[in-house]
Amino acid sequence: MQLLYNNSKVQKQCTDLKTAKKLFGGNAALATSLFARINAMQQASVIKDIVMMPTFHFHKLNGNMDGFFCYRCKNEKRSMAYYYSAIR
Repeated sequence: MQLLYNNSKVQKQCTDLKTAKKLFGGNAALATSLFARINAMQQASVIKDIVMMPTFHFHKLNGNMDGFFCYRCKNEKRSMAYYYSAIR
């Protein structure tokens, strides 16, 4: 699956381990967990592959965040994703 990032800063935080550690205050475990999630999403062929993984705690958001999804990186830290299909 192809991942698109909001901007180059977010892309660097999600693809460069040193930048990710800095983002999380030096927490290497959290940065590594983020990288594992990003890698799993890149390797998935469809979004259902990710949704079905219980370790992700993947769930759809609603209200003003309708269309966005959330997954847990580690403990209570969560990241958001927007699923965009080129075929509509």
